[in-house]
Amino acid sequence: MGKNKKSVLPMNWLLLGFILSLYVMGFILYPALPDMVPSHWN
Repeated sequence: MGKNKKSVLPMNWLLLGFILSLYVMGFILYPALPDMVPSHWN
């Protein structure tokens, strides 16, 4: 059981790093977004 737990830990860190990088990218690109997003409802 100890081997399985060690093999899962790096995957968790990889996923947490990926999610954190998405938040950082969103924070960096937020000023480039338009004030109002165009949409059409008809």
